[in-house]
Amino acid sequence: MRKLMFLIALSVITAGQVKATSCGGGTTVADYIALGSAGCTIVSGGDTWTFFNFAYQSPTANAPTSSQLDLSFLTSGGIGFEVTPTVAWSASGGDTVDGELQYAVTVSGPGASITSLFQSVTGTVTPPQPTSAGFDNITDTYCPGVTSLPPSCSMGPTLYSTLTSNGTASNTATFSSVTGVGVKKDVSANSSGYPGSTDTVTQFINCFDGTCAGTTPPTPEPGSLLMLGSGLLGLALLSVRRRRSLV
Repeated sequence: MRKLMFLIALSVITAGQVKATSCGGGTTVADYIALGSAGCTIVSGGDTWTFFNFAYQSPTANAPTSSQLDLSFLTSGGIGFEVTPTVAWSASGGDTVDGELQYAVTVSGPGASITSLFQSVTGTVTPPQPTSAGFDNITDTYCPGVTSLPPSCSMGPTLYSTLTSNGTASNTATFSSVTGVGVKKDVSANSSGYPGSTDTVTQFINCFDGTCAGTTPPTPEPGSLLMLGSGLLGLALLSVRRRRSLV
């Protein structure tokens, strides 16, 4: 009985440890920045993807902070993540709201290969062009084969998407197979060309080797794992009682 209880407790603790080192959903950009060079991992098709060296800055004072940006990893169509602001990311009256996210990714394993980068930005532009000159924009400076952040990855090719009405704008870049990429993202809501425009960023996505548009359900929190362990322990105790009643 003691051995059974130990194994159940160990499984709950181990589950918590996996969550801490694996890329999960519902965590802020600030949390991923805190992981530093160790980063987090995703295992897919026998290959291990590692996202690391996250950094964020805002050239404009009214942009969301890193703790106000939820980052959730994707489960279909490719390996990557989406970022959703928890406060308004909106520009109006001729101003610009801009944020810059940097990170690196590597892949290892029997099929290790990265050959494309997908980006998208979702938001609103009111009124839409050509009535206004406002827009939402996402620009990725990416360096295939380089896993360091700027300045080492500041001179790579550029991929960009511009949203001129309500909805989503996206783009994809392809390149020769590599096992690592450094990325510097610039995301902005821009009404500087038309003071009467109001432009809002509600989400943006990056992923590799696929066109991605969905996120994973939230990873169970420690409280949920504890409840699961308690439930398993209860079943174990019930089984022991039944055996004793039959003796």
